[in-house]
Amino acid sequence: MTEIPFPTRPEMVPLDQTIVLVVDDDPSVRRLLSLAFTLEGFAVRSAADGEEALECARRERPAAVVLDAVMPGLGGIEACRLLRGEPDWEPVIVMLTGRTELVDRRAALESGADDYVVKPVRVVDVVARVKARLQKAAAPGTRRLLGSQRICQELKARSAEPMAIAFVEVRGLKQFVSRYSFARGDRLLDFVGELLLRLAGDRPGDLAARLGADQFLAVTTPEAVEGLTDRLVAAYAAQRPRFYDEADARRGWFEVTDRRGRMSRHRFLPLAVGVALNHPGPEQHHLELLERASEMARYARGHGPVAVDRRMVSRSPTLRTAPA
Repeated sequence: MTEIPFPTRPEMVPLDQTIVLVVDDDPSVRRLLSLAFTLEGFAVRSAADGEEALECARRERPAAVVLDAVMPGLGGIEACRLLRGEPDWEPVIVMLTGRTELVDRRAALESGADDYVVKPVRVVDVVARVKARLQKAAAPGTRRLLGSQRICQELKARSAEPMAIAFVEVRGLKQFVSRYSFARGDRLLDFVGELLLRLAGDRPGDLAARLGADQFLAVTTPEAVEGLTDRLVAAYAAQRPRFYDEADARRGWFEVTDRRGRMSRHRFLPLAVGVALNHPGPEQHHLELLERASEMARYARGHGPVAVDRRMVSRSPTLRTAPA
């Protein structure tokens, strides 16, 4: 079986075919995935490392990239970050990882991957993940969370305008996935992202973004931010029990047993929301607002679900108590 080569001319790809780029340093993995996607009607390109993947991606602009996390030279994590930095192009990216630790899976999502699959892979699962993501992205009226690159561009463009951002963290994810599964953790995080998209959709110009595995961002006006965060915290608290087993949901906590057999109890995953308000000025940098909101989210971890930074007006943060 021969590997499907790069095209020499763009017109080699029929207009009704969707391009998928498969990137892995293992030739057998590339061949199997290339064959599987070809049988599903995709036009397949392949690369053996991150540098080759970037060259092909910039030339072909594939709709989806299947990317191995660990490769010689430029690895998949860094390649994913670079791909997410490409202007006017947002492919579906599914990461292949041979590691099962939470930190490795978080690294995949934090680099900008939409999804990940643990090796050894079942090619049917990889194809199914890619098709599902492409169908969701192509659905009429579908809105997607912005990535870190796009949201930073938006913050810079709006830096001269009054603006408020809400930095949202889902706390306790490590214990949650230890008790349940990474898949259920992904569903909970997807719910938070979809909730932010709905809330941001209530006002023209509002934006929602995903910054990392368990971190999100909403951009709105100073007048609207309190209502947005209040609705976010209330809706999350109301829907959160459905992500737990029935017995755990009834009692309001769950148990986790570590590798040494020690048991610990944990309450439902709370949100920590930090809000920063923009007061434009000649010395104001657009990323300063993001850093202040992140700082407020850290403050909210121990003081309540929402903390608002008003230091441009007064010297101490304001706290709002709401359902955790």
